[in-house]
Amino acid sequence: MKTKTLLVSSLFKKNKKYLNQLIKSINIQSDQEFDILFTIDSSDYNYYLKKLKTKNIIFLKEKLPITLNKYRILNKIKTLRYENIIFQDSDDTFDKNRVRVSKKLLLRNDFIIGDIILKKKKIFSDYFRNNQKILINDLLKGNIAGYGNIGFRKNILTKRKLEKLKNIPQKVLAIDWITWLIFLQGVKKIIFSSKIKVFYNNRALSQSSLKRISLSKFRENIKVQYETFKNLSKFNRTYKLRFHFIQKNYIKCETKKLNQIFKVFKNKYKKIWFYLPI
Repeated sequence: MKTKTLLVSSLFKKNKKYLNQLIKSINIQSDQEFDILFTIDSSDYNYYLKKLKTKNIIFLKEKLPITLNKYRILNKIKTLRYENIIFQDSDDTFDKNRVRVSKKLLLRNDFIIGDIILKKKKIFSDYFRNNQKILINDLLKGNIAGYGNIGFRKNILTKRKLEKLKNIPQKVLAIDWITWLIFLQGVKKIIFSSKIKVFYNNRALSQSSLKRISLSKFRENIKVQYETFKNLSKFNRTYKLRFHFIQKNYIKCETKKLNQIFKVFKNKYKKIWFYLPI
């Protein structure tokens, strides 16, 4: 019987040192009924691919910039017969039950966001309950849906939304956030699952977005949000309103007032570290 589930990841040169861990995560899955789609660069990965239990692998040539690559991946998925799609960063690992749990949750949900584990600490479980419904307003405030901690039903990949993604500028700071805000507009069944566990490797890139408690990082967060909703504002009234809110309350904010806002944020960062206060 052909599987309805596709695991999607990327193989590229700078992540080679993490690939043995990725392969192990794939091989120990309690549910092995899935195929794989790898985007690859020009490097040779036969050493790692030979270790995979799963034999049915689809390859897609990487094509930069990254914005175009995201579009090509999702456009390719839309043409395939799979129904359940699971995304995973190649420089991180995941729990042995991820595929099994994802399949079960996607029977009654359209999009699932998993937990991030860093240094044995659960990140999103401090803010969301297991199986909590996620509203679009939750996704407006901050980026919790990345490339590697999500799964979805393929039917959210509409032609119209793919065209919107294709028209995003080549250089953006938060392409994953922009991507999912495009595809989740109008999607009702979005949940957070603490049973989906993605383990971040202890590296600076993984931790950078978790350290927003300095004024410089706070300003960085504002910059990311401003750019994100500026690009999305042409697609949707909700995103346009968010863009104008950020512009009015943060970008055009006097230094003294911004410092006051930051003090409030700093006192509450354990609760809302990945959000801009509203």
